[in-house]
Amino acid sequence: MREPGRGQPGGEGGEGTPQQGPGDPGGRSPGTRGMAAAYQGAVEAVLAVVIATLVGYWVDGRLGTSPAFLLLGLALGFAAFFVRLWRMRDLMSGPRGEGPGPPESS
Repeated sequence: MREPGRGQPGGEGGEGTPQQGPGDPGGRSPGTRGMAAAYQGAVEAVLAVVIATLVGYWVDGRLGTSPAFLLLGLALGFAAFFVRLWRMRDLMSGPRGEGPGPPESS
């Protein structure tokens, strides 16, 4: 006997309808959301370096202090890059003891 909602008339999902999990209104798998968050984090991290460097270059052009602010912007951009990647690592590994991260040793 089949479970209700598994392709039977009157069940929640019809034939060929993907079953949605709790908290997943779009019907996407949790891996899809994780990959989207990873790509978003990577783009934000790279843009932090690019934008901070360009701002430093612009300030150097306005003040005639080449390359002081360019280097400062580059350093701040890389700092923001690593902070973003660190936070993304914590987000992707999930709570301690769970998720794809390495298990804690006791």
